[in-house]
Amino acid sequence: MNRTELDEAIWALHVPMLRLASSILRHPQNAEDAVSQAVVTAYQKIDSLRNPDAFKPWMMKITARCCYDFLRRGKRELPSADPIAPEAGVFVEPLQDTLYAKLQQLSAGQARVLTLYYYEGFSTEEIARILGIPRTTVSMRMSRGRAKLKDMIEEEEREARWNESSDF
Repeated sequence: MNRTELDEAIWALHVPMLRLASSILRHPQNAEDAVSQAVVTAYQKIDSLRNPDAFKPWMMKITARCCYDFLRRGKRELPSADPIAPEAGVFVEPLQDTLYAKLQQLSAGQARVLTLYYYEGFSTEEIARILGIPRTTVSMRMSRGRAKLKDMIEEEEREARWNESSDF
């Protein structure tokens, strides 16, 4: 894969990489930093990619590893005495009243697997390889995450009906 092809392939994956990073890190700036590190790592390790058809899973695995490294480093850093208010992410869709916003309210593990499955189209086996967890764990997190999403949506609908009936 030459540099131009690599540039195009990475650009085509920047939104999926940010979705994955956001589901792991839960902070737009941290997600952007992890994706930037993943891009640098991809350029450094491109020779290790044996099958160009497996570029997307390879890139997503690098992104996940960079996120986990970011989390490990973050545990060793002391928080600033003067926290700065986070800004909206550059590439991440605004989280208002969307299904993606509800997805981010789930546990980190459930949000990760559902993001990779529904937004990125990976199979449960591919997700297991990307995240380095057993396939059965992926299936269980998907099942529990779906159930929680269903409950959240039903609760929102009940509240909307209640608000409509109390407007009289």
